[in-house]
Amino acid sequence: MMAREGVGGCLVVAAPLFGSNRARSQSCALKHRLPGMFGNKENVEAGGLMSYSADLNDLTRRAAIYIDKILKGVKPADLPVEQASRRKLPGIFSVSD
Repeated sequence: MMAREGVGGCLVVAAPLFGSNRARSQSCALKHRLPGMFGNKENVEAGGLMSYSADLNDLTRRAAIYIDKILKGVKPADLPVEQASRRKLPGIFSVSD
């Protein structure tokens, strides 16, 4: 349908809802030569144009800091909710907010 309508590209977000259709989304974009931006680097490795997502290594380090604080007695409810401060364009560079 996107090819028939003359769409110039596609954006596939990284979400559990779309996870099972990742390969299908990727193959459809490649088949119709649509540049695609994805939420997972695996799609780029499979031929997608680019992806933009949180830096999972940074998120893991931040989680370890939270675990350390909880083990030292801080109540989880007292810890602030944070958003990812680093995002990645795989293979290109990292961007900090």
